[in-house]
Amino acid sequence: MINIFPTPINIGECEDFADKKDELMNWAYKLKYVYNSVCYSNRLDSWQSPPLEPDNMFNTYSGDLQRLVDEYKITGDMTIKYIWVNVNSTSGYNTLHHHGVITPLSGVFYIKVPENSGDIVFHSPTHLCGSTFYRNISDEFHGENKTMPEYRITPKEGMIVLFPSYLWHLVEPNTSGGDRISISFNISMV
Repeated sequence: MINIFPTPINIGECEDFADKKDELMNWAYKLKYVYNSVCYSNRLDSWQSPPLEPDNMFNTYSGDLQRLVDEYKITGDMTIKYIWVNVNSTSGYNTLHHHGVITPLSGVFYIKVPENSGDIVFHSPTHLCGSTFYRNISDEFHGENKTMPEYRITPKEGMIVLFPSYLWHLVEPNTSGGDRISISFNISMV
């Protein structure tokens, strides 16, 4: 059997994250204080910044991002199109969405992740087409062939997750009692 049309997701860690964590959290909370923004995909007790140009704080991690992008072997140079900060308090979550088709890659960088603050859940593009094929095969087949309808990642602090921008995903409700803070971004290739 040949498994065609895979969807590559790349997961990595930021070097020296522990040294910058407090500074990043303070930066995120300052942005939350400064901006009164519309929440696009965030719900309940959540906040999302407007799209921002990457600044020195975010650019500190450009080497970590470049290393992960290079594993895709995409031609061109990486440019961060824009970033936005997410602060999901207790019960906050992100609805099912994607980042469009204008940029090839999107990502999320996790700053503060209390236990039980919600997994990121990616939905298979094949399952979204409504085919009954995948609903009628065994869990064993799904596991062996990576054909499951969704794939979950439990984030950790300092983790970066890169994925194709077209990939539908959501973030589960935060049940931790503390804020989950992340920075989302879109990557263009020039």
